[in-house]
Amino acid sequence: MFLLIVYDANGKEIATGTGFLVSNDGNLITNHHVIAKAHKMVAKAENGGLFPIAGLLAVNAANDLALLKLEGKNLTSLPLGSSEKVEAGVRIVVIGRPLGLEEFVERMKEKLEELSAEPHERGKIAGRGNATVGLGVDV
Repeated sequence: MFLLIVYDANGKEIATGTGFLVSNDGNLITNHHVIAKAHKMVAKAENGGLFPIAGLLAVNAANDLALLKLEGKNLTSLPLGSSEKVEAGVRIVVIGRPLGLEEFVERMKEKLEELSAEPHERGKIAGRGNATVGLGVDV
């Protein structure tokens, strides 16, 4: 998870949002409305590290999605599942916190630990391994 900080041409912060890596080479998914007026963007990691955004790779405005290129090394991406495998009643995790990330990350960790301990009719939730995200992006 990353906090995206968006700046205009004058260097003024104009928006914040969240995003996550979908590849270890820096492909990052976020909402299009967050970055629509961006001149420059920086991604802030959970550990406080700052990563420049090298550019916009793809946009799907109809679904409010954008694919960005984050500059960095030794990156860890979020494994994605297929929405075709989701059945009614299966728990999913939706991630986002536009007004801040630090407190959200801690609460998310606690919630995932709590969910992994709860019985479920199809077995036990195993943290983020059972989170499924389906995305459509025009390239």
